[in-house]
Amino acid sequence: MDILSTGLFATSVFGALGGSGYLVGSAIATGLLGSGMFIPLGLIVGAGLTFFGRASK
Repeated sequence: MDILSTGLFATSVFGALGGSGYLVGSAIATGLLGSGMFIPLGLIVGAGLTFFGRASK
């Protein structure tokens, strides 16, 4: 359930930022993926979103 709520939270954040923010985020993610830093960064961001999601309940 945490994974689902984190995914929904991330989707709502991207929606709030708008299409341009989503494109910028995708470009940054693609660049990080190319440099091999996407997985550890994704784990850190995922942990942070989970923490904030639980703190906001």
